[in-house]
Amino acid sequence: MKNMTRLLALASLALITACSGGTETATGQGQALKEALKAGNFGKRNKQPAPLPVMTRDLLNTITVSSLETTVEGTNTTAFMIPIAARTNSGNGKIVVWKTVGTENIVLRDGVLVGTKGLGNDLGSTDARVTVRGLQTRSTKTGEKTLYIRRDDNTIEPIRLQCEISNVGPESVVIVERSYATTHMREVCSNATGRVVNDFWVEGRDGTVRKSRQWGGPRLGYLSFRLLKK
Repeated sequence: MKNMTRLLALASLALITACSGGTETATGQGQALKEALKAGNFGKRNKQPAPLPVMTRDLLNTITVSSLETTVEGTNTTAFMIPIAARTNSGNGKIVVWKTVGTENIVLRDGVLVGTKGLGNDLGSTDARVTVRGLQTRSTKTGEKTLYIRRDDNTIEPIRLQCEISNVGPESVVIVERSYATTHMREVCSNATGRVVNDFWVEGRDGTVRKSRQWGGPRLGYLSFRLLKK
């Protein structure tokens, strides 16, 4: 835990320090980003979180660590996040924990949402092997996907879905003034209570999920992600 905390502090410092250099405009935006990082949450505890700076390509070019933009659509709140831990499981892809400088975590497995912490109504974990395989191969896959939702009483509610992920086709996406050639993958999941749709825009041979919109459960709702920098 101490090592993880130190890593987060160093990564945050690197991001803030990098943003303070460059042109006068970049310096001003870097200071705004620094203040936004200090606020560092999705507004759960802070009803009026500091507004995020407008991210430009010049500003992004000064950032020296990976960065992820995450939006909780239900509350219309956005935060910039940095990775604090990563590990690779054989056959299960790479798991990355992304964190604000507040207390919120997002866990992605090869770009697939598998957990949250500190957002409220959190997603404890997800069995998303079908989704990961579909993204890795850019091909149609079907199977069961299970989300384990944390209830207010700290018990776990499993939500089992039948899913099919398929290839919609090539599509260009623009993120902070740059266009990326991607493959649009769409996952449709349903059970007796309803239907949800997850979208992924996958880039390159390594299968980087550059952009996505994913469902985190009935109370958390949809989250949107943009990978600003690898």
